[in-house]
Amino acid sequence: MQKLKSPPAWYRYDAAGVIKRMQSHESGLSAEEAQKRLVGLGPNTLPPRRRRCPLMRLLTAPICVLLLASVLTAVTEHWLDTGVILVVILLNLLANWLQQNATQSSPDLADGFPDRASVRREGNILQVDTRSLVPGDIIMLGAGDKVPADLRLIEAQNLRVDESMLTGEATAVAKQTAATEGERPAEVRSNMLFCGSTLVSGCATGIAVATGAKTQLGRIEAALCSVRPRRTPQLRSFDRLGNGFWLLMVTLIAFLFFYALLRHSLPMQGLMQTLAGLAVAAVPAGLPMIIVLALALSIWRLRKMNIAVRHLSTAETLGALSVVCCDKTHSLTMNEMTVRALILHEETIRVEGNGYQPTGRFLQDKDCSVIAPAVHARLRDLLRNMDLCSDSTLLKDEGKNWRITGEPTQAALKVAAAKAHLPERAALLLDKLPFDELRKYQATRYLVDGESYILALGEPEALLRICDFQQTGQGLEALDVAWWQQQIAHHAAEGLHLIASACRPADKNQAALCHDDLQNGLIFCGIAAMIDPPRPEAARAIVDCQRAGIRVKMLADDPVATALAIGRMTGIGGSHSELTGRQLERMSDIELARVVDRYDIFVGMTPAHRQRLVAALQSQGEVVGITGNGAQDIPALKQADVGIATQAANGGVTKAIADLVLPDNHFAALISAVQEGQRLRDGLKKAGRFMLPICLSQTLLFIAALLAGKFIPIAPLQVLWINVAASVTLAVSLISGKTASTPVCSRPRKASHSAQGCRFWHLGFTGVTIMLSAFVTELWLQSRGYEPKFIHAVLLQTLIVAQWVWLLNCREPARSSLNTGLLKDYGFWLASALLALLQLALFGLPVMQSLFATVPLPQEIWLLTLAVGALLFAVFELEKMLTRRRQQSAIEQWHPAE
Repeated sequence: MQKLKSPPAWYRYDAAGVIKRMQSHESGLSAEEAQKRLVGLGPNTLPPRRRRCPLMRLLTAPICVLLLASVLTAVTEHWLDTGVILVVILLNLLANWLQQNATQSSPDLADGFPDRASVRREGNILQVDTRSLVPGDIIMLGAGDKVPADLRLIEAQNLRVDESMLTGEATAVAKQTAATEGERPAEVRSNMLFCGSTLVSGCATGIAVATGAKTQLGRIEAALCSVRPRRTPQLRSFDRLGNGFWLLMVTLIAFLFFYALLRHSLPMQGLMQTLAGLAVAAVPAGLPMIIVLALALSIWRLRKMNIAVRHLSTAETLGALSVVCCDKTHSLTMNEMTVRALILHEETIRVEGNGYQPTGRFLQDKDCSVIAPAVHARLRDLLRNMDLCSDSTLLKDEGKNWRITGEPTQAALKVAAAKAHLPERAALLLDKLPFDELRKYQATRYLVDGESYILALGEPEALLRICDFQQTGQGLEALDVAWWQQQIAHHAAEGLHLIASACRPADKNQAALCHDDLQNGLIFCGIAAMIDPPRPEAARAIVDCQRAGIRVKMLADDPVATALAIGRMTGIGGSHSELTGRQLERMSDIELARVVDRYDIFVGMTPAHRQRLVAALQSQGEVVGITGNGAQDIPALKQADVGIATQAANGGVTKAIADLVLPDNHFAALISAVQEGQRLRDGLKKAGRFMLPICLSQTLLFIAALLAGKFIPIAPLQVLWINVAASVTLAVSLISGKTASTPVCSRPRKASHSAQGCRFWHLGFTGVTIMLSAFVTELWLQSRGYEPKFIHAVLLQTLIVAQWVWLLNCREPARSSLNTGLLKDYGFWLASALLALLQLALFGLPVMQSLFATVPLPQEIWLLTLAVGALLFAVFELEKMLTRRRQQSAIEQWHPAE
């Protein structure tokens, strides 16, 4: 079989030319030829996705260290320790799965393929499995059918198609069979049907030009599979922290093993148990559980705001969001075109009112005097002509809300005519020319009160080319093209979309309406200037975004002037220049990344352009959110850190992949979501700051013991009690208490070297201070002859008290911990009470004593550990005060008072 050659764009060829190039026939392919093509090109399905090994995604450096500890305890036959460590490993794996699993799932685009299709083969109509369809098949469809492949239309009757799955647009689009010229994105190829679309009305016959992976859905699937999953900013910071952790711990354990064995000749059994305790001590085993709890709590708060979150990690990413790329029509504007002005010769009339509510006055532009359209002949005729020629319909639903069916631009003309309350006239539609993509107009022939008229509606420049006369206040005159072009330029610069109307009398007995009928005697009546007005809350929400450090970038498919005008109305920064899709097409990825930050308005972006735009912003270190409505937006949504859809999005597949589904007034809701994300990030930072020094202090305690030639200071199970039970109990207060809330503020910036150094100083200082307090306590107890089991129990309680004291410090890292807010922090006191009960059970219940190798502690030992805690609190507060004074001195040195 000869290899099929695919031309660059099937919509540019006439139907006969497409059939010929596809080596097919109007009667369809033969069964033999169809089978050959099926074998050569493969079935009409999407290729299966490759999945990563789920276990490899869940394994992290801390889990690997815990696995090493379980091996060491198993070697020494401490099976209880091994079992508990494995339970902790499973809990951590579960926590990682909860964070990551949903981010890998994507909607199944194969659902866009129907099961059966009507195909013409060798002149016979057959019902075949859609998987057996091949390029060149002649496929017949009726109302309600789903399109099984990408088709070039051959025949179409009153055809309207729902392409919302691909484009997200709710309005059904009209289709026709004529070839079109020029470069056109898929959503405006009026002679093509795309796989996954549904016929709303009419019937069609088309030739399959692409099947399976070559369809638009297939290209979307390929782009989706090319996007590598991104982890959240906070998780990426944890990843960076753990990059060298595994190697460091293995190296340290190996060094201490040989050092203790050769230098101190410690017995193998005790040495292996001590090294296992070291491995457990170094891992903040409770941190993944705290992260999951914090994410779940944040998602619960978001859902109370009617904000749906697809997976846990989205809540945290929202707090780091720095750029939002949003559609103009679905995000910033009402998606309700509204006529603002009607331009007559030497006269402009302003129209009041917004949306589809048919109320509003008509005002003279010069003196703002009110006009009654019924008595203004030219205005009355213009409104009536536009009303009759429009294909849309204005309706009132059961809730008495006005809505439209059909194309929004033409619906705006219906609304403007309804505002005029013109007296009804008997009008009968005789014939119709649908909108022609090449000629940029449509036409109808009506019988109005017994008189026949041809009415045309289209782009002003298109109608100016075919009109001979214009309607003026003095009657018909020769068309003044220059004056009208001046008006077009003036109103287009204001961002208004323009639709012109023309008419002429016709013969009642003429034949079918054709384009030649509009070439003689056509009268230019006027222009309707309209705009899709910004949402009332959009400008305020954008100001809030900018205060939060989030830059809003607008994606528009309108003319450049319209996009710039909406940008000015909504306050989008830098709304004086734009980047078009054609300009972006000529840029390499490196060039785009270099200039992407200069622009806030992007015009004519295809789905592929959007994905490149998101990737370019991410390459500059931005955390990017983007809105989407249809399947074509899926690659960009997947590429972004936060893919955003709304409850009103028409593409169900888009909602399935979006990380965030917001209510309809979603720009205002986005601020609430970002605020919750920042609150979550604040809580997670405090939780990490709380847990890491505790692990460091225990690690240093084990290292000091091994260097000194001593055995395990505390048992591995006791370490797990500190790092899991106690840490999680206390850290919950940081993620749920009032101290975790934060107002919307500037987005996180990369920490300076001084800030990073300050964090490492706090980590090291706190870890060493807690370790020294425990080490000195251990030496003091040993000097008095206490047995090792009792000393281990006292050290355990000492570290728990130190942990509680450090929690006090973490609540208020920038000011004194003893303030009025402490009394109101019910989460802190609840966590403290719960920890006290756990400690009493740990040292008082026989089963706990047996499991964790503890003994009852006398009253004086409880007081001793509290005294150590009080001393630590004083040291932490002193260090905090000195740090504040040093920072204040630095500020005064660089910014002296005038």
